[in-house]
Amino acid sequence: MRTSNTIDIDIDIALASRDAEAMRHALASLPDEALHPAAPQLARLAADFEAREQVDDALLCRDLVIRAWPDRASPRLERARLYMRVGRMEDALADCDAAVARDPKLRGVAGVRAQAHDALGHADAAIAAYREAIAEAGKDAASMQARVDALEAQARTQAALARLLGDGTPPGDPAGPSAANRSPATDPAAESTSIRFDPALLVDPAMDSKVEAFRRDGLVQHLRRYSAHQHVRNALEHIQDTGWQGLWARALPALGGRRVAMHGSGLGLLALHALALGAQRVTCIEASAQSARITAGIAHKHHLVAWHALHGEAIRQWDEAAQSASFEAFTTRFDILVDDEHFQPPADCDAFVFTAFDHTLLGTGIVPAVRAFLAACDAAATALLMPARATVHAMAVEWQDPDTATDLSALRPLRWSAYPQPFDLPASCWRPLTAPTQVATIDFAAFSPADERIVLDVTSDGIADAIVFWYELQLGDVVVSTAPQSIQGTVPAGQAASHASTNTLRPAMQYIDPVACRAGGQLPLCLRLRDTRLSLLSEPPPTQLRGDSLPGWHMPMLADTVRDTAYRQAITRALHAHPAARVLNPGTGCGTLALALHRLGATDVTTSGHIPVLARAGGQLIAANVQSGTGTIRHVARDLRSISVPDDMPARADMMVFDQFDCSLIGEGILHYLAHARTHLLEPDARIVPACAVLRAQLIEHRIDRVYGIDATLLNPFLHSPGFINVDASRIPWTPLGEAFDVFRFDFATATPDPQRVRIEAPMHARGVAGAVLFWFDLELDADTRLSNAPDAEQASHWHQGLQFLPEMTIEPGLSLPLIAEHDGSALKFSWDSEAIDRSRLVPMPRFDPRTAMAAADLEQRTRELLQHCAQAPDEHARVAEIAMRIAVDPGAHRVDPVIAQRFLSLLMGR
Repeated sequence: MRTSNTIDIDIDIALASRDAEAMRHALASLPDEALHPAAPQLARLAADFEAREQVDDALLCRDLVIRAWPDRASPRLERARLYMRVGRMEDALADCDAAVARDPKLRGVAGVRAQAHDALGHADAAIAAYREAIAEAGKDAASMQARVDALEAQARTQAALARLLGDGTPPGDPAGPSAANRSPATDPAAESTSIRFDPALLVDPAMDSKVEAFRRDGLVQHLRRYSAHQHVRNALEHIQDTGWQGLWARALPALGGRRVAMHGSGLGLLALHALALGAQRVTCIEASAQSARITAGIAHKHHLVAWHALHGEAIRQWDEAAQSASFEAFTTRFDILVDDEHFQPPADCDAFVFTAFDHTLLGTGIVPAVRAFLAACDAAATALLMPARATVHAMAVEWQDPDTATDLSALRPLRWSAYPQPFDLPASCWRPLTAPTQVATIDFAAFSPADERIVLDVTSDGIADAIVFWYELQLGDVVVSTAPQSIQGTVPAGQAASHASTNTLRPAMQYIDPVACRAGGQLPLCLRLRDTRLSLLSEPPPTQLRGDSLPGWHMPMLADTVRDTAYRQAITRALHAHPAARVLNPGTGCGTLALALHRLGATDVTTSGHIPVLARAGGQLIAANVQSGTGTIRHVARDLRSISVPDDMPARADMMVFDQFDCSLIGEGILHYLAHARTHLLEPDARIVPACAVLRAQLIEHRIDRVYGIDATLLNPFLHSPGFINVDASRIPWTPLGEAFDVFRFDFATATPDPQRVRIEAPMHARGVAGAVLFWFDLELDADTRLSNAPDAEQASHWHQGLQFLPEMTIEPGLSLPLIAEHDGSALKFSWDSEAIDRSRLVPMPRFDPRTAMAAADLEQRTRELLQHCAQAPDEHARVAEIAMRIAVDPGAHRVDPVIAQRFLSLLMGR
């Protein structure tokens, strides 16, 4: 039996050897408590080994110190630093967590955490930790601040690139592309710019003679490559729209017996359906080589199945040459051309179909396409055009704020765009000032540029902020209308049966400088028709220079009356319980929530916001809506984590109210902000509204199977996005495969941004293909008020839902699927548990197209280089921005997709 004396002798001998391995063997069998007296000497040995760069030996000593002092924090921090030196970042983070659990006030932990997260590529967590370390270090933090600046610049660039390329996120979504990968400390909109948009370009966007051709052509070609990706996305959006499918199913029979040139073939599906409905031959004219490649794949698979069905077993008897000749003869009724600089329209067609129109009617190039077809067509005089003509209608509207108690006029100058935007706002956000008026009839075969003066009859007093216009197209016997819902139903009764509408075609909205209108008067406008552009300009035309603009999600958020009502109810109850509350409101946007707090009785409100355009607008709104002597709203235009007491607010707040969420709940960084606020800005017993939340999810089938009876499964890899996307579940096809389940629960009084990972066994109750997770959140504002963006919520939320793609698996009822959900404090991710899934159920088709991914990566690299060049050369930035403005006003003239043109201009203007 070993006595305490012999144990002490063993320890002394081991330490005296100064040999790490000898110490390991000698001390391994000793009880931890026996090491306690030797801990100081072990710590000194560790420091000595570390100084001599013997890191492994130092780690061994630190392990022994922790065995001796398991409840102390500092040894774990020292070991975390050693782990950093040998690249064991995850272990370093674990030791940091353990150290803080033992001593929440231990200094130095934040710096180690920051470097570990930085090394692991966790930009969000690294920035948050660096900020905490900077607060500790005070003036001696220049290097850390420089690293924060670099990470934030990198985050802005990455977010801008993702926004430019797009990820399938609908226009105006609250999260925006790649929101999950955005730093909560920054936003792509966080930098202001001196670049201003001159509305004179709306009158004449032609390239100035001073614009160097090499710079113009280089940028146009770059944006065309991006446009190739967007063309595919546009086609996929239409293909998933049952209204769009039904429209063409009714229109295409008119092509029976004709030789058809089809500009935009729905990636081959519309062309193949036209053949099935009796077209003699179809030539697909695709906007890009990428679209042509996909179309060829769809057509080849379809023809191969039909060819085998026609010839059956006889094919086996033919040699390879005979098989090839037979198949080529079978496919002669189908051809594919790419509309590029070498394009020549087919001469022997007697019908032309253009399917790629958008909300602006002319912006995607229908007029040049029709003109080129007719010029080449041998039978131009008798050729069928689909569409052949359109009627255009317009009305003036005034922005109407659902919150009538707040004067939001400061936001008016921020509601503009270089290109008419899809008009999809709730009726609560606008009101018509003029009667709907037919302003043009366009014959595409006889089109010529024109400037026409028109007038709209004013029906209500107000300020005209924008012109909304829409059109009706004749497609065979079908008329497709893009009229606003409030206008639909005014079609003459005899025509109503032939009219159709879709989810993907909406009215257009074009801003004007505000114009005062009086009922009974008239609003004069200039209708300008150009080959690729229809515009309605006020007289005189707009003159106000524009810079900042509101994010696309802002108007839908203001229009979310369900959210507004729920917050008001919860705030009223909270202030009734704490009538003298000092309230902290982070992420206030333009200040509307802070103003609501003020109106409901909060007399001391501190609000913060780091997106400059919203911060500036918030300052103006607060100044305009708060009367002197009625309380204080302290507006701090900075990230919450840079706010301190007493520099920015006189004392800690005893209430915090926030709505800083994206569709994934945590993607805007609220867990980081809460952790900082509880530590530095809130009283220990502060009331937090909302109180808690649950992130929920559901495994679904979301894929393209058969369209018009045609196998379209080859399109599924092109639906894929590497990160989650924001979707409106009411506008996409999906099938639930199992019940919804809880993923993460957050009590906002205690929730931290520490990473979490859970494994979920999701039971299936339907047969299908599981390939996506649809997710949303349920908020508990207080004990009596709930708010949800669930797909089956009674009223839709502006947050909509999130969608994460997964490798597809075939499933049947009763099967349980192993799912991993994880987050790093802001970025949410779902994946299969790779060690537990039944791999025999995996669908063999690739989940994404590798060539598309490689092209996207190359584009990102080239754009990154362009952005860096512009950042280093302000003059070059101004030149590139001017070209981008002219392209954005008239993208069709440059054969650039309008969505890409707008995103790129927004990027260069720092919005």
